[in-house]
Amino acid sequence: MDLEELTRRRQAIIDRHGPWIYYNVELASGVYTMDTATPVQARRVQRVLQVASDVTCKPLDALRVLDLGSHEGKFAVEFARHGADVVAVEVRAAHVEKARLVRDWFELDNLELVQDDVRSIAAEWHGSFDVVLCLGLLYHLGAADGVDLMRRVSELCRRVAIIDTQIGLSGRARHRSGAIEYRGSLYREHLEDTTSAEREGITGASIDNPVSFWFTRPSLCNLLADVGFSSVYEGLNPPATLAKRDRRTLVAMKGKPVDVMGLPPGGSAPERWPERRRARAYSDQRRLRQFLLRHPGLDRRARRQWRRLTGR
Repeated sequence: MDLEELTRRRQAIIDRHGPWIYYNVELASGVYTMDTATPVQARRVQRVLQVASDVTCKPLDALRVLDLGSHEGKFAVEFARHGADVVAVEVRAAHVEKARLVRDWFELDNLELVQDDVRSIAAEWHGSFDVVLCLGLLYHLGAADGVDLMRRVSELCRRVAIIDTQIGLSGRARHRSGAIEYRGSLYREHLEDTTSAEREGITGASIDNPVSFWFTRPSLCNLLADVGFSSVYEGLNPPATLAKRDRRTLVAMKGKPVDVMGLPPGGSAPERWPERRRARAYSDQRRLRQFLLRHPGLDRRARRQWRRLTGR
């Protein structure tokens, strides 16, 4: 594909499906997917790349990566450009076409684009992966579909799953899966009378279900343990500039369960995150503050140091 063909294809996609929204990359000198050189969500891409590299202890070109709900392909393309073998699954044809243009331009034979519903993925069709990406996806699903998707992610994942998602803050909504209850918040995706064609065009919402389920942070951690991940961590560095209080990046690891020496293997039920808990401070901090308040004549230098350390 030469530059003239690239420009023609890019404009044809924009005319048919509208402009790129979330992924801006320089295709050639002065030619971007969007009409500006301003990067979009570059920090999120950097965070995910760094986490995948660090936790797998492998170079990116040695990884097999599955990107679920790949949208316009920014994460899938970036991993592929670093040499990873990538399968990207996206349900909207417009997004797949935009990702295909970028793939073809960079000649990324290691990137496979699949137009399909992520709820249809199965290990017997796609195999297994070192890294499974579930970014900006889980909170667009209903509760039952969310639980099922996490089970499928665990089945497909050999090493690590990175889940970037909105979380519920109230926990008022409840969903029971077998004997286990998960809590979260309900979020309206579409009005009930929205047509399928209209839903196809609302790219920042679910393709079908009108109401989605946002798992609380404790319930999501419990769910990841329930489906087979041995440990879960929260991604904090590199920081993402779009981070919000109700947005989390969780890193779920597949490993071999470790028993404590001297205790019977699997002798006690695993501890679960409670939905509500009182967070207590270390007792010495409370005692020190009470001591200083009871001794107003304490050396001024010590009191200034206390204020500097505590901000009080």
